[in-house]
Amino acid sequence: MNRRVHRSSSLDDATERLTVSNVNNDDPIRLWVGTWNIGFADPFETQRKNHKIIENLIPYGYDIYVLGMQEGVTERIYDAIGKYLNDSGQYNRVPLTDNAVYGFGDGALTSKKYTGIAMFVKDTIRSRISKINCTSCGFGMKSGSKGGVACQICLDDHTTFAFVSCHLEANNVDIRRKQVSLLDKNLCEGLRLRNSLSKSSSTRSVSYSKEMSFRLGPRRFSSGLITTNLTDSFDHVIWMGDLNYRITSLDPNGVLKMLNDGKIKELHEKHDSLIQDMRECYVFPNFREAEKHPEFCPSYKKIRNRGEINMNENSNWAKQTYVTKYKIPLYKRVFRFRTKRYSMKAPGWTDRILLHSKRVDEDTLHTLVVEEKEWGKGGVRVQNYNVVNNGLGMDVSDHSPVYCTFSIQKIAKLDLAKNENKGSASGHSRRTAS
Repeated sequence: MNRRVHRSSSLDDATERLTVSNVNNDDPIRLWVGTWNIGFADPFETQRKNHKIIENLIPYGYDIYVLGMQEGVTERIYDAIGKYLNDSGQYNRVPLTDNAVYGFGDGALTSKKYTGIAMFVKDTIRSRISKINCTSCGFGMKSGSKGGVACQICLDDHTTFAFVSCHLEANNVDIRRKQVSLLDKNLCEGLRLRNSLSKSSSTRSVSYSKEMSFRLGPRRFSSGLITTNLTDSFDHVIWMGDLNYRITSLDPNGVLKMLNDGKIKELHEKHDSLIQDMRECYVFPNFREAEKHPEFCPSYKKIRNRGEINMNENSNWAKQTYVTKYKIPLYKRVFRFRTKRYSMKAPGWTDRILLHSKRVDEDTLHTLVVEEKEWGKGGVRVQNYNVVNNGLGMDVSDHSPVYCTFSIQKIAKLDLAKNENKGSASGHSRRTAS
């Protein structure tokens, strides 16, 4: 079927569609997702080493790249990523309005930092992506740059995705839980509003089916109620960021000992507070997390500019990697009425990537699968969800970057019955993650 072609050098509007003749829509799309609290540092001030820094963070070979940032300083990192990716193919950064929350805070008393998100799409698949929008939600002046940003895309006029980047409260778990609920509601409503404004203000000769207008954004149930959360509104939701969940059931020295003894998985399963909160359904109901790489050690709180440390060859690597005694800045002691000068911090998995997928049916024709890779001498297959511990520029912050890679695969209609039977047999609800 012939379609009207709009030619442009970039995805400059949420409604613009481009056609590439040699694209097979049944080919899997590879997706790289990362999150980095860069700690108000900027290793990209000089362009001389930008390429080498980015190659430690991002591999070539993916069709879509999404990076969530916390405590960012400038957008130089996005510029560096764009230049790096275009060495391997033609990519465009997707223009997103309202894609950051700005504010003052730690290390940013005279200039603002931000929580944000950026997306890069390869030319060969950009014809398959439409309905791009973005919105943000802050927590107020006292919370500085903490808050969240969400962007949405639609693939092949059928499957909807929402990507969330956030930075949550560090010290009060009750506030943190409320922030997750607030972001879920407000970001969903923000995207719905932007979808409405896009449709009402569009003057281009682009037609949208009634089905697509209905499906993108909060959906109306038969009762007449409109959904006000992301998981009911989108087929796939990937939620990333500095969630600030720590290890609170073990003292810092106990954590360091388990890490040095190679008990990373045991430490995570027994003492990670996000796992406990999700099990009790306090936060992120029906979300799941990919299985962490065996070397996915805590991403926080690390010694800045520590250099390369090999955890497999250094028996005391954890002590040389993490800060456990933290000097509280004077302004924090004054404004929070604290008398203690030092605080003890246990290393923790604060930086995470969570996902939620609806059950695959006739409305959701693409499934989201975590990629696997070989690890170790025996070539064991592990899920590609890991932290970047070493490499030039990867130690500028007290957080390490975290990434997860996915394959977006189209499901044939003949396979829908099999998925239906699997869903029924498992006893999971319609909102179970695939």
